[in-house]
Amino acid sequence: MNTDIETLIQAADQAYDAKKYLEAADQYKQAAEALRAAGDPLRAAEMDNNRCVAFLKAGEPQQAYDAAAGTDRLFAEAGDTIRQATAMANQGMALEDLKEFDRALELYEQAVEMLKEAGEDDMRSYIQERVSGIKFRSKQPVEGLMNMQFAIDNRQRRGWIAGPVVGFFVKNILRRLGLK
Repeated sequence: MNTDIETLIQAADQAYDAKKYLEAADQYKQAAEALRAAGDPLRAAEMDNNRCVAFLKAGEPQQAYDAAAGTDRLFAEAGDTIRQATAMANQGMALEDLKEFDRALELYEQAVEMLKEAGEDDMRSYIQERVSGIKFRSKQPVEGLMNMQFAIDNRQRRGWIAGPVVGFFVKNILRRLGLK
């Protein structure tokens, strides 16, 4: 790959690590444009998703959404389920920050199903935590607890220390509701 493009990507990553999110977003955009010009649309879409995350960190959800919009379709066409689901989750986070909870939830739930089929539990767990938060805010506490339970169980399997305590409370609540 072109060293100029790699230099742009490294600079974007360094800006991101230094918490210079708007600078990182600009450099990811330049890298995406260069990758598209070089005939690598999938890697360009990956840079667009990195730009989305940088904008989210900078508190710019509309720009974040715009950066990632459509990238999920590119990944779908390439048969890359995990990156497709990740792109959908990134768009969902932007929509959640824009208070468009129904649209965010729709994207999150699609991403969760795709990740379940792909056997990707870490990302799925993180997204289910986001789903849980939306469900709680929308007065659906039972659904929120059930989504949180999966996330807790998954993190417990991976050695999350707080998991057993929190998991105990969530399981007891679900059991008292007759759902577990």
